[in-house]
Amino acid sequence: MFRICYLILAHHMPRHLSRLVRTLHSENTTFFVHIDRKADIEVFRSALRSDNLRFVNNRVRVNSRISLACKLPINLIKEALSGITLHRITCVY
Repeated sequence: MFRICYLILAHHMPRHLSRLVRTLHSENTTFFVHIDRKADIEVFRSALRSDNLRFVNNRVRVNSRISLACKLPINLIKEALSGITLHRITCVY
């Protein structure tokens, strides 16, 4: 089965992120979400409840373009590739 993975970086607006996930959701999608370390992840956990959504454990404090350009996408991709067969990966910044 064709599997799509969405890699999402977020730091605020959990309700907006929840709407995005609901819109993109299907039985063939998986979401990996990085929440900025400065943000309260519990607010996002309560707003985003889905079996095919995973929060990245290795959270990075986003305070520069270097973090955004290098560390975060690498962490998201590593987590996405760990144990799941994917056919397409899409990054949402």
